[in-house]
Amino acid sequence: MPIIIKSKRDGFRRCGVAHSKAEKTYKDGFFNEAQLDRLEKEPMLTVTREDEPKEQTDQGDGVEKTPVPAVDGKGVLIEGAPADEAEFLSWLEGMTVADLKEICTDLEIDVPAKAKKADLIELITFNTAFPPKEA
Repeated sequence: MPIIIKSKRDGFRRCGVAHSKAEKTYKDGFFNEAQLDRLEKEPMLTVTREDEPKEQTDQGDGVEKTPVPAVDGKGVLIEGAPADEAEFLSWLEGMTVADLKEICTDLEIDVPAKAKKADLIELITFNTAFPPKEA
């Protein structure tokens, strides 16, 4: 079922996507259930699950692109990232804190000064998305 998201502020970032004040429709499966739960709890966003698909308002940020490994909100690949979500988590866990901070910088994620490795992994997974799996 398609997901429609509208932000209270243009450019507000959650789950690897810069959201806008204009409603945007995402295909079913673009966000995983954990990401949808986070998005729905975010007070800066209005999230609606639609029964019927609305016209796609894609502005070229990766929603309609060919499936790729983990991407940030602009559809940019995280270099070297595995395409499988479980493998992606293992891949992150095998990295150093410095490597994880570099990924956060590349994804334009604000890193708290005292962030630990687990915090960085959570920030990265929260701000990345995997394309829907093809049926």
